[in-house]
Amino acid sequence: MFLRKGKYTMNARGAAGFSLIELVVVIAIIAILINMILPAVQKTKKTSAKLSGSTHFQVKTFGGRLGSFADAAGPSLQANAWRVVAGTANGPEDAVLDPDALQALYDDLLGRGVQGNDLQRQADDLLAMTDIPPQDRELLLDAKSDLSEILDGIQKLKAVLVSRVTTTVE
Repeated sequence: MFLRKGKYTMNARGAAGFSLIELVVVIAIIAILINMILPAVQKTKKTSAKLSGSTHFQVKTFGGRLGSFADAAGPSLQANAWRVVAGTANGPEDAVLDPDALQALYDDLLGRGVQGNDLQRQADDLLAMTDIPPQDRELLLDAKSDLSEILDGIQKLKAVLVSRVTTTVE
C-alpha cells in the first residue's frame, strides 16, 4: 500500500490541503497520462482481434488474453482516475484528494502493470517458437509494442502519484 492514513498534501511544507495551482497541476497530469494510455489500449484491442483470428492455437489464445486485458484496462483506469478528480470538485478551499480514490488508482495501476508484463513475457515466448506464421509474428511484435506503450504510461502515472502526493501523519 503506497498511502497511509493521514492528511494528504502535495506541498513540501506539509500543510493540509492544496493550493489551486497544485490541485490543477495534479489533475492535469493524471488526465494527460490517462489520455496517453487510452490510444495504446485501443490499438491493443485491434491487435488482439487480429491475433484471435489466427490459425495457430497458442497465438489465438494469446489474442484472447490480450483482448481481455485491453477491455478491462481502459474503462477501469478511466473510472479510477475520475474518482480522484471528482473528489476535488468542491473548490480550492476544500481541495482534498480522497485517499481511497488515490489508493484505488494506484492499486489498479499495479495490477495492470503486472498483467501487462505477463502478456509481454507470453509474447516473447511465442516469438521464440519456430512454428509461428510470419503474419502472426508481425502481430505479436505489434502487441509487444502496444503493451510497452501502456506499461510506459502506467509507470509514469505511478511515479506522479508517488512523487506528487505525500502524507503527513495526523
